[in-house]
Amino acid sequence: MGEIATMVRLKWALTWATMRKSAWQTISFVLTALIALALVVGVGIFAWRFGPDPHVPGDMAPVDAMRFAMVLLGTLLTLMVVMLQAMMIGGGTAMGVRRFALFGIEDKTLQTGLIASSMAGIPAIVGMVALAEWAMAYRRLGAGMVVAALVSAPLAILTICMLGRMVTSLLDALVRTKHGQTVLYIVMFLIFLAIVEIPAMLGGGAAGGSLSENGSVEITAGTEAQISEAMRSLSDVTAVLSFTPLAAAFALPFDVASGAWGALLCRLVVLAATWVLCFAVGLWCLKHERLMSGSEDSHSATIKGIGAFGWMPDSPSGAVSARLVTYLRHDPRQFMFLLMPLLFAVIMLVTAHGHALAAFPALILAGLFMNFVESNGLAYDGQGFAMQVLAGLKGCDDRRGRVRVYAVFSLVYLALIALVLMVFTGSWANAGDWRQMSVFFGFGVAFDLVGLGVAEVMSCMAIYPVPSIDKPFATPQGRALAQLVMPLLYMLLVVVLVLPSGLMMLVPFSRFWPFWALGVCAVIDGVVVLAVGTWLGGKLLDRRQLKVLATLDSMATLQQ
Repeated sequence: MGEIATMVRLKWALTWATMRKSAWQTISFVLTALIALALVVGVGIFAWRFGPDPHVPGDMAPVDAMRFAMVLLGTLLTLMVVMLQAMMIGGGTAMGVRRFALFGIEDKTLQTGLIASSMAGIPAIVGMVALAEWAMAYRRLGAGMVVAALVSAPLAILTICMLGRMVTSLLDALVRTKHGQTVLYIVMFLIFLAIVEIPAMLGGGAAGGSLSENGSVEITAGTEAQISEAMRSLSDVTAVLSFTPLAAAFALPFDVASGAWGALLCRLVVLAATWVLCFAVGLWCLKHERLMSGSEDSHSATIKGIGAFGWMPDSPSGAVSARLVTYLRHDPRQFMFLLMPLLFAVIMLVTAHGHALAAFPALILAGLFMNFVESNGLAYDGQGFAMQVLAGLKGCDDRRGRVRVYAVFSLVYLALIALVLMVFTGSWANAGDWRQMSVFFGFGVAFDLVGLGVAEVMSCMAIYPVPSIDKPFATPQGRALAQLVMPLLYMLLVVVLVLPSGLMMLVPFSRFWPFWALGVCAVIDGVVVLAVGTWLGGKLLDRRQLKVLATLDSMATLQQ
């Protein structure tokens, strides 16, 4: 027990040390704490108000409807957390197996300590508190159900943590080649987006209602019938899911309420078997990691010529552009995010059902996420940035070289997405749709250029850790806070800087303008922000080169 307690204390020591490492880490921690507090308070308030009179649509009993909702939401929550942990958070290399190799800790003790450290983390604690608060929603259904909900809360979080650790450990142990990592990373990202968008794609037409005089939402009779029919059609699916590790813990309180002790026992057996399986798989991964250490695929690819360096401008900024193109072609971490604009277009095409105005906003989302990676671009470059510092490269040359690549790529990408939207919605034959497209395309370009300008400044000031290119499923322990908060700050800044162009659409006399003029003004806004951001980013990089290099070196040490 002493080793396990030490590992839990080490987890928190690393978290606090990371928080105090820089001002940006402190800000990220504070923002994350506020979000967690808001989640806990919001769940508590909703559970208290929902408890006395749980109104459900259709003719389903309140208990059956609540069981349906909890099982379905629990399944989606488990899948999303496991996938998100595998893609973005990973197993935590600072609390990874290799860090404890010299201490002679038994495999069972080490695996138990890693699981305990996951359960002692902030996300797990917030999840347990929120699920425990949800027990208040069951108070009118009996004290036994409330007690069962309180007991099932830690069981659900333990299951999610162990499933996430098992998936991450298996990925790290089995997928060892660069090509395999790239393919698996992309596939997992596609699955994650599909899980997130399933409710919108299937239930787009079922959501409807009206606002009452007091501001609450009133569900219409037709919408209520649609929801009730959808719940009945999926009841068999949720019945099966409730006996799987994904949702068994969320169904336990309802077994107690209905006196289904046999089903309760079966679900407890399923959970116990899942924990044993995850623990056994973790032990196998520990042994496999030691046996296969150093046997990673090391074959070298044959490259003809000098690649992108042969057709980029013969200048310092051209060399930066060529190096960036080379990185983008072989980095699975960045390639995944470059697929996001296309995925947004596909999802909105499916949900739009041929309506142009419902599909065109995909251009705005594509522009917003187009340069998401570049907002932390130097972290993806890693220690390769040291070559620029040693060569005395000016910051403005670095920023211009990066802008050249991302600006050309993103504008062509947006144009192709716009063409796809016009073709598949049939808008290419309608003059009115062309006018609407001009506005949405203009704002898409504005978000793209503004995002690139913000990224060129932010990547010099707020560098946060990213997964190692060799292990894209793992991130240093305690750094997940920055990974979740800093991208939100980037998107907030982009929206604020595009806002002046958006407000022009609300100006009363804007109806006297040519419709396409709104898009042109948005593009001008983007060009101005991009020019200022490139210049300011170059100045900041000149002043902060050594500090940036020290930060990247520190991050590289943690990734080993």
